[in-house]
Amino acid sequence: MPETAWNFMQVEIAMEDHLLRPMYGLGGLTRDQARAKVQSILDELPTLAPIAEVWRRDQAKDDTVFCNQRMWTVYTYAGTDPLPAALQWLEDFTQALHTAGIDLHVAPPALTLDTA
Repeated sequence: MPETAWNFMQVEIAMEDHLLRPMYGLGGLTRDQARAKVQSILDELPTLAPIAEVWRRDQAKDDTVFCNQRMWTVYTYAGTDPLPAALQWLEDFTQALHTAGIDLHVAPPALTLDTA
């Protein structure tokens, strides 16, 4: 059985072209490490301070926070490649959006977040 690891993801929500543009971490993290990566991103921008505080207190519903047209999350995956699990997470998210009448689709993966 493959070992479970954690990763993080930032998604730009582009309503004008109906796309979710994800950027992924490199994976191979624990939950705490993945959450710390998101925390470092949120802490970089003063305008995200309220969202950063929600994340810091581990009060984000389903390990996901939103601000304007961006969202951040952490997720688990098995094996060595975090991308398939990220795409599955996004597929589940877009299905929920479609059910709510919001027509968004996932752009092809293009970027990797590498926050040292």
